[in-house]
Amino acid sequence: MSEVKKKRTARIGVRHRKDNGPAEFEIEPVPPPDPQQLGTLTKWTEEILAGGPRALIAAEHKAGKLAEKFGIEIESQWCLTTPYLNKLKIDNPRAAAYAMSWRPRYLAVLSLSRSAIFARRAARISHMTDYRHRQEDPDFDHQCQMAEEHAIELLTDVAMKRAIEGDCEPVFWQGIEVGHIRKYDGRLQIEMLRAMKPKTFKTPGSKVEVNTGQGSQNMFIFTPEEREQLIASRQEALKRMQSERAAALPVGAEP
Repeated sequence: MSEVKKKRTARIGVRHRKDNGPAEFEIEPVPPPDPQQLGTLTKWTEEILAGGPRALIAAEHKAGKLAEKFGIEIESQWCLTTPYLNKLKIDNPRAAAYAMSWRPRYLAVLSLSRSAIFARRAARISHMTDYRHRQEDPDFDHQCQMAEEHAIELLTDVAMKRAIEGDCEPVFWQGIEVGHIRKYDGRLQIEMLRAMKPKTFKTPGSKVEVNTGQGSQNMFIFTPEEREQLIASRQEALKRMQSERAAALPVGAEP
């Protein structure tokens, strides 16, 4: 009775080959590069995102203590009291204390995500709680708007970081991380240039002012596909106009 050969299964870092050489390679995994090596934008954006809302609140507290130490007036962005809360402290002290406990977390998460759903989940409040506070407290509503603008600015910074310093992607060999490669998104770079310098890097379909020497004139920018489609539509319109003109002439008359 013949023996059934067992199927060999490779382990991570082990290569199956004939007995004419080593079958196992000693490969040490490569650690990921330090964010400082990738660039300043990568370092700061990763620190902000990794720190999360707790880091933002801690930074506000530290800034407040330093300002108090050196005699500088500064208002904490996430722990700012409002006239509404001051009045609530007199009418209902427990409700005011509860508001001061969830508002900083709510604003910090809102400034990182621009999502009211995530902010409510982090603050552990219901939909009606923040809705009622924003309706009854205009100062708190303004704080929420500032937090949303902070999130938009953070999104711009992350996009700028990707456009300038690229994305660091790992390279694997048989399941082992053996290196890293930096990739750049050319489309993102073009869109960032169009957003930052719209007069120089024009967007297709947009109307821009072009100085021709005889005064400024408005011109539209088209892509090659849009240009071909416009030419085809114009030719069809001319053919249709000629057919309608020929049909309107009397019989025997030359067009």
